[in-house]
Amino acid sequence: MCVFRLVASALLMATTLQAQRNHSGTYVVSQGTVEVTRETYGFDGTTLSDTVEIPSRGIRMVSVASYDSDCSPISYELDLFRGTTEVPVQRVSVTFGDTAAVWSTQTELGDSTGVTSLDGPYAFMQNLVFAHLAVVLLKYDHAAGGSQSLNVWMPEQAATLSMAIEFSSSVEGTVEIAGTLMNVEVDDSGWLSRAAVRAQGLTVESLDHTSPGR
Repeated sequence: MCVFRLVASALLMATTLQAQRNHSGTYVVSQGTVEVTRETYGFDGTTLSDTVEIPSRGIRMVSVASYDSDCSPISYELDLFRGTTEVPVQRVSVTFGDTAAVWSTQTELGDSTGVTSLDGPYAFMQNLVFAHLAVVLLKYDHAAGGSQSLNVWMPEQAATLSMAIEFSSSVEGTVEIAGTLMNVEVDDSGWLSRAAVRAQGLTVESLDHTSPGR
């Protein structure tokens, strides 16, 4: 009976933790009064499904990323579509490990593969996909505070960049990567609710977002 209760309690705690990480909604990225991208996402604690529409470029990015319990990436799959076509013009596949990111791309011009060294703690972020940043921010240790660094693999460059995250309060902070400073705000669960890249005049707003409490 005691063993059963311990197992049941552990399962309940795991289920509760999983529920606390469920997030879904929409991000709208604007530059002034012009909408640059619109992103819809769903995250269940281990899998992030995401679609980004970029009207000015006539493209759509559809991706799925998987994460471990510490929100470190395990794999990433991206299909890039042009216009209304249902056949991707580019495919990206990445597998992350403790020491490297192993990647491959398929395009109309040909295929390529590679391996990029990766030291922990690590994360990844596709440009203009802010749900990726939202998951990265979940890795910040608010109890420890201060500036915390991550090695972030970027698919566009197939390279790793250093990211520094620091929160001045429980909900407001800054992110710096490749010399670009971003102001961020999170909700009570730690999920990204707003961001601003002042140097580029970009703002990110969360719409119809559902998120549990921290």
